[in-house]
Amino acid sequence: MKKLTGTTWGADAAILKKMYVGSVRPVLEYGVTAWGTATKSKFDRVSKVQNQAARIITGTMRPTPIQELENIMGLEPMEDRRDTKLLTQAAKFKRLPTHPMKDRLCQPTKGRLKRGSFIHQTRVLERRHQDILDQQPKDIPQYLENPSWSDEGRPLIRCSIPGVGKKDSHSCAELKSLTIEHIHNSYPQRQWTHVYTDGSADQAVRNGGAGIYIKYPGGREEEHISLATGLYSTNFKAEAVALQTCAAHIEHSPLTSNNVVFFSDAKSVLQALDTARDKELNDLSSALTSLCRAHTVVLQWVPSLCNILGNEAADTLAKEGTTKDQNDRSTTFKEAKTII
Repeated sequence: MKKLTGTTWGADAAILKKMYVGSVRPVLEYGVTAWGTATKSKFDRVSKVQNQAARIITGTMRPTPIQELENIMGLEPMEDRRDTKLLTQAAKFKRLPTHPMKDRLCQPTKGRLKRGSFIHQTRVLERRHQDILDQQPKDIPQYLENPSWSDEGRPLIRCSIPGVGKKDSHSCAELKSLTIEHIHNSYPQRQWTHVYTDGSADQAVRNGGAGIYIKYPGGREEEHISLATGLYSTNFKAEAVALQTCAAHIEHSPLTSNNVVFFSDAKSVLQALDTARDKELNDLSSALTSLCRAHTVVLQWVPSLCNILGNEAADTLAKEGTTKDQNDRSTTFKEAKTII
């Protein structure tokens, strides 16, 4: 990095920061959950490397306060990154049912040594963040319920709409027109049950809510469902719960037609279902597979915030769900990482 600062072919602050974040810092942090309990004097050696990098990137003098440099560059202090990784590793251990560390994390610590162990350090950190102690860990699934090679029926997942490109390349009116035209042509209301789902969470990590708006064939019958998805719920979880709940509801509804289409603006959930690699979506995959046994099922992405009636109704119901009583405190490992 020092050599690059002396060149004249474009080694500006942005390039130097990319080099540090992409190549240098990962080496510094490698295995930090194992050596993160080192004494302060030892850990300061690692922090000094980031300090030097921050000065090289900004071109400032040695007496410049390092905290100000980190704020300017948007670099997390190494101590904070270490603590985050320790908490993340502990969260993973708690969700591995057969790992010996799961039991050890529940046992009292042995405080004979001056330098704390991994368990001691994580407990100190958890006491500073009471939300972590309040969570109910949900075990990490060991296998996929419905792998891609399974013979079980699978829904058709469409993550695009013909004519719709990047969202900022269309006006709201254009997005609405293209989407409604595609819905009318591909899923006529007289033959398909239309289901709009949405999920919401406060600050994307708390008080989740799911909203479901169902319009049965002919447009004569409608249903509105709003429910809470958990105290520690991400937007992703809220969206997945909305789809799962609706799939189970539709399967047992006497009003449902043979063709069912789910409209969702949660492209990340649809893509995760399409790749069939996320084990934490096992419950949703099972619900959709069960529905596919007697119905033709399509999951269709639709753009958000373009005044599509059903999508706006589901969004309102999801926000209503965030205000309901939150009795579920369980968190998956992915959710725990997001919260940490």
